[in-house]
Amino acid sequence: TPSNSSAASDVYKRQDEGSTAYACLSDSLIYDGETRYIFDHWGGDATGTSSSTSSPLTMSNTYTVVANWLTQHRLTLTYSGTSVAPTMTGAGWHDEGTVVDISTENPLWDSGIRYDFETWSGAPVTEPTSAATNITMDAPYTAEAQYSLAGAQLIVQTNGGPDSVRVDGDWYLSPCTLFVSIGSIHALFVDSLYEFAAESRYRFIGWEDGHTFASRNVIVTTGTTYTANFITEYHITVDANGHGTPSGEGWYQEGTSAIIEIDSVADATPRERWSFVGWIGAM
Repeated sequence: TPSNSSAASDVYKRQDEGSTAYACLSDSLIYDGETRYIFDHWGGDATGTSSSTSSPLTMSNTYTVVANWLTQHRLTLTYSGTSVAPTMTGAGWHDEGTVVDISTENPLWDSGIRYDFETWSGAPVTEPTSAATNITMDAPYTAEAQYSLAGAQLIVQTNGGPDSVRVDGDWYLSPCTLFVSIGSIHALFVDSLYEFAAESRYRFIGWEDGHTFASRNVIVTTGTTYTANFITEYHITVDANGHGTPSGEGWYQEGTSAIIEIDSVADATPRERWSFVGWIGAM
């Protein structure tokens, strides 16, 4: 007589007196939709844990052998409100009556867009508005984690230049990471020229996406990074020391060559003249 299973039924069989008999099952696992029964052990007048054969019975009387089954229910976890699959724990087959811990990822990020968990639906979880909760498995259940769109990540940074950026009128250290609403408009700004030491400066040359003005407005439709590119420049001063006409003074990009010149002979008169003999200073 199998027990604990609606899929099982009583089986009767006569055996010759004095013979040895065994109880056996053709199936140790029976499915009934999202519920299943797993053979656990023999009871009644027989013992054993193998579904294929029980302990032997010498047929000197009438015996009753009970197949005891373990009932399990399937727990399915699904999600809605987002196109990216969250990391979820707790799904699978669980013993009837057990309390199962379940969880879903929160917050959920997808290419800089954030989704926040809202609630569980479809199953009697203990705390529906908690991303980590539990459920008592007294039946098969499907629990759905529902998400809502929260916003997007906006990153504004500099490359090769000053360590500050301005977003919506406020200055931040680079990189500046903000969480904003989808569709919101934001004003970005960087200094076009930034002198970081005497005769030394950073010069803005454009945004990474091709925008050429240091000030710009952007509309956030997804997680986005805006990078302002700079080059380093140094200034050369050419001092003629009172004679001749020098050339080459100005700003030069770091790593480039500068050409400076001056007259080899200057301020010549019938009685005197000034001749160039060399440069002094940083060369």
